[in-house]
Amino acid sequence: MGVAVHLELYPERFDSAEGRHVGMLLKAFAQLRMHDALRPLATPALERVMTLCQEGRLREEPLESVGTLCMGLLPLARSPQLPRYRVRALQTFDALKPVVEHKIDAYLRQAPAGQALVPGCA
Repeated sequence: MGVAVHLELYPERFDSAEGRHVGMLLKAFAQLRMHDALRPLATPALERVMTLCQEGRLREEPLESVGTLCMGLLPLARSPQLPRYRVRALQTFDALKPVVEHKIDAYLRQAPAGQALVPGCA
């Protein structure tokens, strides 16, 4: 909980955070079911992710990092303990769609012609 308190006192720390770091932090609190700790972090984290989306900086992150970010945002979108952040989290997911789509397209372009990326899928 010490990290949450520190970030609550110094929310400007999010100003220089990369997407993967925001994702790892949120995902860790979510996995520990520390929704109370997420409350003070939600607004600066969501603002940072939106800024990264608007600046196009998440396009440089690997797909795994974007996936971690999405997993970290999920409790903000659906937890009954965090209803205040639901709309903003869903708007953030919406802003992430072009990033994810770009990454999927890149993976599809890497596959040899006629070959499915997943065995058994055509």
